[in-house]
This record gives sequence, C-alpha cells and structure tokens, in this order.
Amino acid sequence: MFKNSESNGMDSENVSVIDDKMRITGTVVSDGDVILAGQLDGQIICNKLTVEDGAILNGTIETGEVVISGTVTGDVVSINAQIEASGRFEGDLKCIGIEVEAGAYVAAKFKKAPAKIVKAAAKLETETD
Repeated sequence: MFKNSESNGMDSENVSVIDDKMRITGTVVSDGDVILAGQLDGQIICNKLTVEDGAILNGTIETGEVVISGTVTGDVVSINAQIEASGRFEGDLKCIGIEVEAGAYVAAKFKKAPAKIVKAAAKLETETD
C-alpha cells in the first residue's frame, strides 16, 4: 500500500485534496497521496498525508508518510512522521522515523511501530537499493 514518494513530496497525478471549505466525518481511503486543508473527523488511510496549516484532523491516520502543519488529535501509524513548526499533535505516535521542527506542539505517547509498518519500510529500503 505504501509507496516511495517523489522527491518533491507528492505525485501530482495521484493526489486528492480535501479543501479548506470541506468537513468530512467518516473514513477516507486513497491509494495515492492526500492533502488535508479542511477538517476530518474519523480515519484516513493513504500513501502520504499532508495536513496543511489551519487544517484539523480528529481521529486516526494510517500512512507511509505524514507531514503535520495543522492540528492532529488522535493516533498516527506511519513509516515517517514530520511535525512542522506550525503543527500541533496530541495522541499516540507509532512510527519508525520522526522529525519535529522547533516551535511545534507535541503531546504524544511514542510506541513501537506495528510489524506491518516495519515490513513496509524494509520493502521500500530494498526497492531503493
């Protein structure tokens, strides 16, 4: 499910956008990348998720990579997580790699990444070698 992202961060042909005028309650599933600029209350499963500054996500994230510039409250399961200076995260974080920029707000419990994430990361590593 998780693919190696392009160097610019998003594959422009396979990106879904939840814009700033949209609020979704429920589950969002995408084989591609998702940009959240609005609000999501529920679950999102995708290749890469970008939570834009001003966006709000209350729920769970399952992704290969997540970049948080907005507000996320809930659980994240990801190969890599990046919380930017404008980002706010509260919840459980299960990932292999994490980057937190100065100024970000993080109130998290860090837990061991699940086996499926470790396997996905190993597969990506062998594909890039």
